[in-house]
Amino acid sequence: MAKNSQTQYSKIEVCRNCQGDGRKRDNITGAWHTCEVCGGSGMVRKHVEVQITIEPHKRR
Repeated sequence: MAKNSQTQYSKIEVCRNCQGDGRKRDNITGAWHTCEVCGGSGMVRKHVEVQITIEPHKRR
């Protein structure tokens, strides 16, 4: 008999794209722009869903 477990949660993290600064430097011109991932806040909400299924091992 298999057992299923499912969980989900949200958490707020520092934006990986701008490292929490809220802006990103253009590699070509060197100008600063608002980070397109976090919208300039420096933080993002991460939603995680995990599903685990545990089954008995069937020997051959």
